[in-house]
Amino acid sequence: MKKKYIKYLKILDILSLIILVCLLVITLIIFIDSFKYDISFTSVGIKNFLTLYLPSIQFTAALIAILTLKLTIERLFLQDSQLKKQSKQIKIAYENILYNNYYFHQKEFSYLIKNSLFFQEFSLTKKITQNLYLSLYYDFFYNSHDNFDGQLNDKSKKSIDGIMKAVDELSDHLSQSNYRNLDFSMLSTIYINLNDNLRHHCQRIFEQKLIQNGIYETGINNEDNQKKLMILSIYLIYNLYADIISFTKETYGINNSINSNMIKVLLEINIILKQGRD
Repeated sequence: MKKKYIKYLKILDILSLIILVCLLVITLIIFIDSFKYDISFTSVGIKNFLTLYLPSIQFTAALIAILTLKLTIERLFLQDSQLKKQSKQIKIAYENILYNNYYFHQKEFSYLIKNSLFFQEFSLTKKITQNLYLSLYYDFFYNSHDNFDGQLNDKSKKSIDGIMKAVDELSDHLSQSNYRNLDFSMLSTIYINLNDNLRHHCQRIFEQKLIQNGIYETGINNEDNQKKLMILSIYLIYNLYADIISFTKETYGINNSINSNMIKVLLEINIILKQGRD
């Protein structure tokens, strides 16, 4: 756009220069020739003046028109430059707002999950660094402030929605039977769809619980312990998901009876957590 304006201004400069030169030459010729005529403040003199100087007047009008057009284009160019500058400033301000909101959101998220039941339990197994919170944030949200909106990304939203519905169905089975009678494939289906990083952390928590109960030598690979691991993982991650949902202010149908049923099962299998939800 700038090149276009400059091109037009150059053309007008050339035209105005040509017209100015023509005006000066014609005016000089007319002035020399005017001594042959009566130029005075009479009707004849004025008529002679207008007749003689008509070409000069026309060239002057053309020059004024070109200069006016040039000034208009220069004004448009200036306004366009100002609008672009303002647009750029608005864009920078908007990006700064997104940037600040994005990192504030990360900070708030880290504080939330740091105080969650899941990470209170996980902190007993290893020292937790900020990078762990960030990696989880990237899993559930976005790894860039571009187009930040503070909502779950599409993949995690779909995953959490599926887990919430599956756990809701599981709750009825938990209230009606001993954990040993729970269908292994049902638990496994929910378990493998949980966040990979969180599942790995749950295994560390479960191993710690086995050590506390003095039965670590039995390992976690037998079916009974596998069920216990899956139940513990589902409980901890379900509650963490509930916290994340609350954090995003999104609405999901959270069944409050699930926690009560799962806590009973955890007590049944002798897994005591730092805190529980009713």
